[in-house]
Amino acid sequence: MCRETDEGAVPALEVCHSLRRSIPAGGCPATVHSVFDRAVNLVTPLGLVTLLPKCRPLYPFSVRIDTDIPFPALGLRPDMSAMLLPGEASAGTLRVDLTNALDTDLSVLERKELIVPPDLSDRLERLAGVIGEEGKPEGMAPLVFHLEEGSSADYAERFPHNHYTAFLLPRVRRLFDALHTGQIVEISAAAGAMAGCGPGLTPSSDDFLCGMMAAMLARGGARGRVLRTMDITQRMGCAARVKTNVISGSFLIRSSQGLLSADVLDTVGQLFSNGPTQSLESAASRVITFGETSGTDILSGIYFGAKI
Repeated sequence: MCRETDEGAVPALEVCHSLRRSIPAGGCPATVHSVFDRAVNLVTPLGLVTLLPKCRPLYPFSVRIDTDIPFPALGLRPDMSAMLLPGEASAGTLRVDLTNALDTDLSVLERKELIVPPDLSDRLERLAGVIGEEGKPEGMAPLVFHLEEGSSADYAERFPHNHYTAFLLPRVRRLFDALHTGQIVEISAAAGAMAGCGPGLTPSSDDFLCGMMAAMLARGGARGRVLRTMDITQRMGCAARVKTNVISGSFLIRSSQGLLSADVLDTVGQLFSNGPTQSLESAASRVITFGETSGTDILSGIYFGAKI
């Protein structure tokens, strides 16, 4: 179903605050980069902008619109002309009315209530439990159960090392060592060396890095060190972006700036809080359903990033 306004435009339900405030008064031209059943990516002077159906959570620089029709069925194709205006987004024959859309801030930097809870270790074990019970073993998740001594050994058999984690293991250790010793140049080099590896449109190692940076920034905010932490994450994001594809690179840059999807933002918010652990588990379960391995890989990155 695709509900239209009287003027024939589909109403937007929700728009990323950072996107809305970035659209210039005169608008900006765009081009359709890629079309999937549940996402359309537009190349714009503002970076990659994504149109999402109502069943998806809001993402950085995205618009969630009132439709559940697969986007190819709406006639959208790569290389079509598109346009972003303060009150409307259009691509091909699709027009999206932004006027009454909910304006949602997806920046973890604005979550002033974050704390480092005294039971953070227990919360991380709960997070590992969600990964172990509901996650996919094909991506980065084996690291959660093999990289550290005594870490959730109950799931080690279900999550054996795969050829991606076997290849990436020394690179992951290199990044962790650089982060713990504060070697800025080495941090950038190690993040770049990890990028672009694994299955999926957004390779598993990229999703892992996005999760890491999300948790690092949440912890940095909780400790009053968010600007210092963001200097590190932005270096990581810039180094990784040039080693992967356009879509994944966009996610890396947005994550490095503290802009997170609504479900990931909720997860790190629950992790760095005194709220009930059941709320953390519920939030993590929503993330883990995304993509083939992407949700699992993001949570795996959050697990390690929260310890940095």
